[in-house]
Amino acid sequence: MFLCAQARPRRLHNGVWWDGKVGIWPIGEHTVAQRTSVNRPAGAEEFTKQSIDRDKHREMMINEVVPAIQSKFPTCELSRYDTIYIQQDGAPSHIITKNEEDVWHDEMEALGLSDSIQLVAQPANSPDVNVNDLGFFNALQAMYHSYCPMNSLELIEMVTMCYNGYPTNDNGTISSVIRTTNGSRVPSSRPRTDVRPNGKDTRSNAEHKVEWKR
Repeated sequence: MFLCAQARPRRLHNGVWWDGKVGIWPIGEHTVAQRTSVNRPAGAEEFTKQSIDRDKHREMMINEVVPAIQSKFPTCELSRYDTIYIQQDGAPSHIITKNEEDVWHDEMEALGLSDSIQLVAQPANSPDVNVNDLGFFNALQAMYHSYCPMNSLELIEMVTMCYNGYPTNDNGTISSVIRTTNGSRVPSSRPRTDVRPNGKDTRSNAEHKVEWKR
């Protein structure tokens, strides 16, 4: 299982294309084999998968995702927007955005990022957040399966290689799915669910959202 943070690919004001890749991280820990087996000798590195609960999830968000956003998000985009929203769905391990007593809020306040980076919940029936599932993650899965990894370490290596080598131009799968999804919207009489508490429309500000999935 991996945690991946992906922003919308976009062309920056200087004409450079940014692929929106924030990072991808395996969920588990690297250990050393204690005994020799048919698969590896004693002392060999191996990767132990871990189940993810809210504490583990929060730890990875604070230690991996937030620093990656700060280091990889284009400086011009960080200065352009007051707030970057990390958009998450309703998985049980995800941080409850409305729970202001969660440790997440204390940690972000201690880092001085409580206003500049915020969590938001996935809007109901929004096509925007399906882009990663429909395009990016399906493409990565097809790519690394073609390499036939034999163990967890090879799997991590292949997924990372496919992630880093994924096309970054304007005609990539993510951009194509975004254009297709945006063009297939139909008017709805249901109440709007994609407006932030500050009154900003997420569809018009989609370029500063970061969606992460696991």
